[in-house]
Amino acid sequence: MFFRMCEGPYESQAERQPMKEIIIFPFNYRNKTEFLINRHLCREPLKTLYMAPHLGKIRDFKIRYSVCRPSEALLPATHSLKTLATELVERFSGLRIIGEVEKYMAVISILKESGTGRLVGNNISGVALAVMQFIRDIKISSGSGIDLPGIRKKVSGYDWKFAYNLDILLDALGVMEEYAGFLDENGLMDTEDIYGKAAACVGDIAWNNLLMEGFYEIPEYQRAFVKALFEKVENITFSFCMDQGVSPDVRDLILDRTLAFLEEAGDWQKKEIRGNGCPGREECYNFSSQPEEVKGIAGLISAFLASNPGASLNDIMVVFPSMLQYRPVVRRIFERYNLPCEIIPGYSLSRDPSISTLLDFFVFRSSFDWEVLMDMVASPCLKNMKNEKAAEFSARSREMFERTGFHRDNFFASGDPNLLVIKSLMEKVPRGRQPCAAWIDLVYTIIEKLGWEPGIPEVRYSFEKVLESMRSPVAFTVEEFLSVLMKSFGLIDIQEGRGHGIKVSGVLESVGIEKKLCFVGGATDENMPQAPSVEEIFIPDAIKSDLGFTDYRLRIARERFDIYRLRSENEHVIFTYPSKMSGSNRMKSIFLFGLEESFTEEDLFIPSRKEIFKHSFSRQKFIERFAPSGRLEISVTQLETLLRCPFRFYLERVEKLKVYNKPEVGESPDIWGTLIHGVMEKTFSGLVGRKILQGDCEELASLFEKILSEEIVSLHENGEISSFYMDVMKMRTGEVTNKFRDILPVHAGSRLAGIEEEISLELDGLLLKGKIDRIEEKDDGSVCIIDIKTGTSNPPSYTGQDFSTRHNIQLPLYIWMYMKKHSIDPGFVSGSIWSFNFREDPKVKNETFYKPSKLDYLEGTEDYLVKKAEKILGMADFIPDMPEGCFSCQYKGMCPYEKN
Repeated sequence: MFFRMCEGPYESQAERQPMKEIIIFPFNYRNKTEFLINRHLCREPLKTLYMAPHLGKIRDFKIRYSVCRPSEALLPATHSLKTLATELVERFSGLRIIGEVEKYMAVISILKESGTGRLVGNNISGVALAVMQFIRDIKISSGSGIDLPGIRKKVSGYDWKFAYNLDILLDALGVMEEYAGFLDENGLMDTEDIYGKAAACVGDIAWNNLLMEGFYEIPEYQRAFVKALFEKVENITFSFCMDQGVSPDVRDLILDRTLAFLEEAGDWQKKEIRGNGCPGREECYNFSSQPEEVKGIAGLISAFLASNPGASLNDIMVVFPSMLQYRPVVRRIFERYNLPCEIIPGYSLSRDPSISTLLDFFVFRSSFDWEVLMDMVASPCLKNMKNEKAAEFSARSREMFERTGFHRDNFFASGDPNLLVIKSLMEKVPRGRQPCAAWIDLVYTIIEKLGWEPGIPEVRYSFEKVLESMRSPVAFTVEEFLSVLMKSFGLIDIQEGRGHGIKVSGVLESVGIEKKLCFVGGATDENMPQAPSVEEIFIPDAIKSDLGFTDYRLRIARERFDIYRLRSENEHVIFTYPSKMSGSNRMKSIFLFGLEESFTEEDLFIPSRKEIFKHSFSRQKFIERFAPSGRLEISVTQLETLLRCPFRFYLERVEKLKVYNKPEVGESPDIWGTLIHGVMEKTFSGLVGRKILQGDCEELASLFEKILSEEIVSLHENGEISSFYMDVMKMRTGEVTNKFRDILPVHAGSRLAGIEEEISLELDGLLLKGKIDRIEEKDDGSVCIIDIKTGTSNPPSYTGQDFSTRHNIQLPLYIWMYMKKHSIDPGFVSGSIWSFNFREDPKVKNETFYKPSKLDYLEGTEDYLVKKAEKILGMADFIPDMPEGCFSCQYKGMCPYEKN
């Protein structure tokens, strides 16, 4: 037995000798923290400092300590290296630690003033981040002062393939020199500087005992501080892990280097502990998508808790190498499964939806995108937006601009009260470059005018803290300011974890924490190993290695070590990964090759879906609308819709529902149909009853074009279309007029008998109504019924089968109704479709004729209509028998046809 048990009497102060020891465990040793608490904190716990590399491990220690020592009212002092160094520096150094955003703005200012064109270019926000990362790398790798001349000499002596990269690196070193002067002048220091400053302040600490756990790698810039702690504190226990399972690169580049530093820093007693448990259990699961993966994790957690009654949420941990990608998905799905969780790190400003909504003002100002506008006016975070008006505007604008799109002039022409607030803000946006402080004042004005209130109070505090840290005389364009602002958000997190329950964290926050069940999610080839995510200056790996920067070998070793540690420290480890993320296919990590995949069992019974829309047919509503007197009263076009798809007819004509379609530019048969019919009526106004001669054709074509152009302008002036869509329509005016010029001469010599003529016919149980676009008579008494189409689809065949099975009935019924009403012989009535679409295709005919012989099936039309009317009046529901066009139907997601 290596250690004295706590149960015996404590040694007196005189008997105790200062002792520094390294306890080396195998990674899979269970309950290492409890071992240390019971064997090394039994003496003077209130004079002991416990240190861990991150706050998550400190929380874990406190929980385990309270279980081991339930009678202890007070815990030992706890710190991470960073929190202790920060506290010492702030109390004794007289220097202030510069914030990340403040540092970012300082680097931007230096870049702008230095005129370093090669660095800055048009991307000062990204270049400044790369320079910040470069400064950080140098400081982290430099243990005893930074030798900039030595670094210059080293990089200049390297055989660079591209001199441009060397120039950028030398410029960055120049920026670093100026930045160092900025810190000195203002009494500031970087976070990376605190450890060197704190090393001189450790004489003021009063702890007699130090217990350090979870430190497997101590970077150069922290070593002076750690060494000073070792020299100051009498009794030190350093918990470390090493075993035969680690790979050679992990041992050489990480663990051996740390042990070498410890041996150099003091005279240690080294004690090794043999393993006390069996190897952990491992599994790997694959899911179709990221949400399905998180749902699978939630299901596996539920199954674990159900099969282990003594287990608690504290026995479970979920780790994601790419925490930012998973955080919102985990939060949403775990809430749905009623799984409490604590997500660490807490919250990233760059991912906060309320901030995105606030900054949508700038996005909308440059795009006038309807969806961005609706995100603003309907947002619960913007209290000055009237929600009831937002709903009205949404419905109205979707109807008005469904096919024409919503554009800048539509926005400025609107008198909607929400839009007026946004317009007033747009007037306050200055042009050109402005000092950053002026842009920040504008953001505060936007906050006040829109009534911005984020759902999480810490978000507003942190957001305003970022704004104040950015105050600077440096001038930006609005685009530059927004880019700098968004990059600043990426530098700041709300660090405290939110919630209580299952620990959900990134990999770094899991170091040293042992759980009965650990999930490693998102274990894809992209996330393990991860590509560098920070913007950095290009430096060859050979120079990185010489300078002590993180090179490729060290980065891979760290990631391999993380996987090995997670596998060993936890009793049961489950790796999961999605097959697809963000639309791209994914494979499992190369670190998991060789690990067979398991499968989750599907439930025997699939729970019923919760329908967003539930149809409920009302025959009474249909009767009130279409059969108030007991007979069916319907137009030809309505009947055609009803026969083709009763369900669509019911939604559109009975319930009068509108599908949520955002305004975007597309073919708009309704607008063009109404327009062309109106222009045609005006062109032939006063000509009904007279012959159209060959000599009239060109004059009528010119008149048609003139009226069409005037009507397009009128639509714009009345606010029905945007200037953009007006230009589109004007471009197409020529093609439509050419079609008119091509069609009209063929009909020269015919008498115009009617235009937009209403017609109705009463049958047994049916009143059928319609409007015929154009009627022409020839000298022999024959009649041509003309239907004008503006869509781009090909005209129907109007055969007997097409009429009875596909329900293309409009033109044949118009012919039959006119023929029956005026007692005309079937052989003397023909049909024609004039196509006024925009397709400039010489193979497509502008006119399609239907001879009387092709319409011989119309003799049985009356009996057909009477039977249809009787069936329709007796319908109990509106489920279609055999619909067509389901693929493109906008109601297919709610259609009950699949149940028929």
